[in-house]
Amino acid sequence: MWTQIKTDLHRHRGMHQLFAIVLGILVAMMYAVAALIEAQPLLNKIGQGSNMTSLFPAALVVVLVVMMLFSVMFMVYLNGLLIARREHEFQLYRRLGMPQWRLNFSLVGETLISGCAGLAGGILGGIVISKLLAMMLLRLVDSSQSVGLLFSPVAIGEVAGVVLVLLLALGGLRAISASGRDVLVKAQTTPEKTVVQPLTASMVIGAIVGIGLFGWATWVLAALFYWTSRFTHWFGGNAGLGSLFVGWGLAEVVGVYLLYACTLPMLIALHLKQQRKMSAKYYLWLVAMYKRLRTNTQSLWLTTWLTTVTLVMLGSAAMLYQFGQAVVVQDVAQSILTTQGGMRSVKKHVASSDVAQTWQLPTKLAAGRVKLRMRNNSDKQENTLYQVIALRDYQKIRRHQTDLPHVTLTKHQAVMITIGQTYYQTKGIGGWNNAGRKLTLTRTGEQLTLKTITNQFPLGGAGYFDRALVVSNAVYDGLQAPIDQLTGIKLKPAAGKRVESALLKSDQVDYVAYDHATLTGKKPIRFLKHASNTTMDRDAISLRRPDLHQMRVVFGFLLFIMTLLGVVFMVATASILLLKQLVSGRQTQHIKTTLRRLGMPAADLAHLQVAQVVSVFGLPLVLGSFNAILGIRVLQLALDGSPSSSVAIAFGAYTLVYVGFAAITAMRLNQL
Repeated sequence: MWTQIKTDLHRHRGMHQLFAIVLGILVAMMYAVAALIEAQPLLNKIGQGSNMTSLFPAALVVVLVVMMLFSVMFMVYLNGLLIARREHEFQLYRRLGMPQWRLNFSLVGETLISGCAGLAGGILGGIVISKLLAMMLLRLVDSSQSVGLLFSPVAIGEVAGVVLVLLLALGGLRAISASGRDVLVKAQTTPEKTVVQPLTASMVIGAIVGIGLFGWATWVLAALFYWTSRFTHWFGGNAGLGSLFVGWGLAEVVGVYLLYACTLPMLIALHLKQQRKMSAKYYLWLVAMYKRLRTNTQSLWLTTWLTTVTLVMLGSAAMLYQFGQAVVVQDVAQSILTTQGGMRSVKKHVASSDVAQTWQLPTKLAAGRVKLRMRNNSDKQENTLYQVIALRDYQKIRRHQTDLPHVTLTKHQAVMITIGQTYYQTKGIGGWNNAGRKLTLTRTGEQLTLKTITNQFPLGGAGYFDRALVVSNAVYDGLQAPIDQLTGIKLKPAAGKRVESALLKSDQVDYVAYDHATLTGKKPIRFLKHASNTTMDRDAISLRRPDLHQMRVVFGFLLFIMTLLGVVFMVATASILLLKQLVSGRQTQHIKTTLRRLGMPAADLAHLQVAQVVSVFGLPLVLGSFNAILGIRVLQLALDGSPSSSVAIAFGAYTLVYVGFAAITAMRLNQL
């Protein structure tokens, strides 16, 4: 009996090694998260000063549960692939009269041995990477603290208990399959076809429908605002949005499946039919890809969606992390941004020796009225307050705040600065802008023509009540309105923390009248001392570093969580493709042997294997990346055109690991 187990482990050592390695990676990630949950002092230190101390452990528990559930489902799926690969072996054992209990014991033993090896390696690996993950978390949340290896008996017990139960269940499933009874987790295999099958009407219809559905789903994401306005017009507000979301989801899911099942095989079949002269290597590659698409449709579809979800998670989290820091920089461009109301406190706590540089920006408060085109393709009249800036003063600030856009104006032109720029203008398919709209200063009746809209405020948006308006020098000088001066201060590094600690205790707020009479120009704009239902407010003093730390804690922790889940999904995606390729490679081993006997050079056979691996791995990566880019673009628009350079880094890291799995697959196939 033990000899049987040893023999089977050796015969299928490649598959058992893959099973143990994948399980080990998943166990390592689960242990590291469980150990972080148990490291309560570390989490308290990370959340200190952010009011999120209790949130961190709860969020990590949710992540651990998700990882465990996904790992269980994935290992069951992986086990099904292994069962399918050994189906003929099980049939042979039954025909030779091997007792069922002996075969069952052998399969459970194999599963426990390879699984326990993965469990032990995963626990050891998890202890090692726990320190790396803790250091990564500390770096992302802007916390300086030393940390060692996280060893937790509680975490070991939790993870080991779950894995051992899983291994017993997987061994039982293998035993049930070996008895000749089908189970839900057994992967279905389709016999290999030796030739490309003739085109059928169902394939042609499926190919056309697949292209149409996928094309429409892509169009929706590329022109989301256009389709949102169309559906809300046809079906009403919430019903229209719900219908659009459901319709897009079904079109995307079914469209991708039909692309693999019908469209790509049809294109290959047509190409083979029309191309009369081609090299043997190219022909064999096309035939092999046709077979892979027809027999591995489900796995290609699944890995495409795993790739999409993983890249959306990683890309979105990376964008939000960068967005959080960019928001603070947009709100407070220098160390301190203060209004006239906050200058007394600033002068009290900030000595001249603490200051590296100071910028003054005079503005005038004026009420304005403008009719703007909105996202839903309708016009809306908006009355609000504007802090009017002379073009000369804007250009002075821009020399130091280089992210401000370049502005040139004629006498009666203006540039509006507002949060939520993409509500009023966007580029691309279905895009629109409000250039040329007339804005009226209600107190004087003067009309200005909007040249463009931006979201970059001089000195930072925290110093503005609502919107800003950059106008020509002549218009500014002739405007009779209250002066509201903003001051930006850059502190010397040595004075930063001391000054900020003192100013954090200040809670000064500026109030300005925001009633109907003021907005329509019937009353002059007035500063007030107290809040009411008809006032607008802003902080008199805004500090950059504390706000930046808060954003890093929030979005850094989010990026950490998404990275953990992304690693698990990435391992699952690449493992499915790797195992599918190895199974297909063994099933077509006789073809490879025949080609070698017919005189095909070994180098050409190796190139053919590499081309197949690149194609099978590349299709889900390309389609998944394409879907993810469109999805992240929607988030980018929602975040007012957030910077996206970090998304490229996330995509690049994912692609490198993915290519590594493809290289391992190619090497293993060439060793068969």
